[in-house]
Parts: sequence; C-alpha cells; structure tokens
Amino acid sequence: MVCICWSSCGGSDFSLNAAAASFWKVESCCWVTRMPELPEVETIKNELLPYIVNHPELQVSISHSHEYAVAVIAPFKIGIDIEKIEPRPDSLAHYFCSQEERAELEKEPMQKDELMTFFWSRKEAVSKFLHLGGKLNFKQISTVNDEIEISQERIRLISGECEGYWVSIAI
Repeated sequence: MVCICWSSCGGSDFSLNAAAASFWKVESCCWVTRMPELPEVETIKNELLPYIVNHPELQVSISHSHEYAVAVIAPFKIGIDIEKIEPRPDSLAHYFCSQEERAELEKEPMQKDELMTFFWSRKEAVSKFLHLGGKLNFKQISTVNDEIEISQERIRLISGECEGYWVSIAI
C-alpha cells in the first residue's frame, strides 16, 4: 500500500512536522484511519531522512514547493518531489541535465521551463529514493525514460502535472 498526501503548507512557513501535520489532517489520507494519533515525523541525525517514530518499517518521503507540499508513505523504498513550473535559466540545464535530456530540451524550446522542471522533479525523487540527497550527480542520470537503473537498482518514475506543478515519484 502507498499513501500519497497533497496539501497546502502555508507557503514559506515550512517545517517537517508542520508539513506532516497538514498531511495527516487531510481526510483523504489513508493513514488517518490506520493511525488515529498524529504520527511524529523525525529525521535520522545527519542524514535528513524522514521517518515515522512508531513505524520505522515504513519509508517516508516529503517535498514542498511554494505553497504546496506532498508526502508519500510506503513499506518499500520510495521518493517524491514537487516543483513549481516557472522560468529557469538556460545555464541550469548544463548543471543538472544529462546529454539525452538536453537533446529533449533542444527539440522542444517552447516547453523549456516545463521540461526542465519535469527533469529536476524526477531527479529529486530518485535522489530521495536512493537516500542520497545532494550527493547524487544529477548530470550523470537521464530521466527521459520512465524506468532507469542506478547502482544495480531498477527505479520506476511516475510523473504528473497538476495546477502548474510537476509531481514525481520514484519506486
């Protein structure tokens, strides 16, 4: 079972437990019925990996962008990211896009901002899936395809656009 929650987190006043509180108050969130008390979300010291204190067997991934936040909980490795579609400098593509992704950007110059946000969101989700944070060299992986392999792990990517944001999940 996978639980995905989407909520407004009040813009810039983001904190891990504030975001978690908004998620688990959402009526549609399946964990409301499984965990009657508000779960306490912590981070593993020096790693910033979120987890639920009373359910260490569950994987938690949380992301926010501007006024929205998303969370996903699963009994297996998972990562999620949300990014607002907005103008991004061309130089950013050379910093984080693979050669294959840059070729896609050149094919669709009118959709540059949407595509750059799409690729960035997918790479962030993969980074969270692998528990690497900023240690993953984004330029070395291509997220053009929905299935990728990194360090002998097959990762499936699911992405969707909603209300001007890209949301990506790595499973």
